[in-house]
Amino acid sequence: MTGNMNYFRETTDWNTPNHVYLLDDNKQYMHGYMVDGREPLQKFKAPIRFDTRGRTFVFHSAYAAKPIERNIVSVTVAGSKGDLYTVILEDSKSSCNCTGFKYRGECKHQALARETLIYV
Repeated sequence: MTGNMNYFRETTDWNTPNHVYLLDDNKQYMHGYMVDGREPLQKFKAPIRFDTRGRTFVFHSAYAAKPIERNIVSVTVAGSKGDLYTVILEDSKSSCNCTGFKYRGECKHQALARETLIYV
C-alpha cells in the first residue's frame, strides 16, 4: 500500500488554488497535503485512497520523514519470589515479560518500575 512517498503539486486547471499532496509512488494513497503549497503539512493519521482521474500533477520534492522521538526505559524488577522481570516503559505505555502481563495486560511489576523511576 505505501512505499516511498513524495510531494506532488497539482497542476489541474480549475478555478481554485491547487495544493501540494504527499502521495505514495503510485499516487493511489494520500498521506497529507499543504494548502496552496504552503507549510505546514496537514498529515493524516492513516493514508486515504486518492483518485487522480482527470487531474494532473508534477513532482514537487522528495519526502524525508523525521524520526519520532520516543522515551523508552527498560527496568529490571524483582518479583515476590525473587524472579527478575523486565518492564519496558514507553511514554504512556508499558509492558512486562511476566505471565501476569501476558494474560491480563497489566501487572504489579509495571507500577513497581514506575515507582523506581520516580525515586532515581
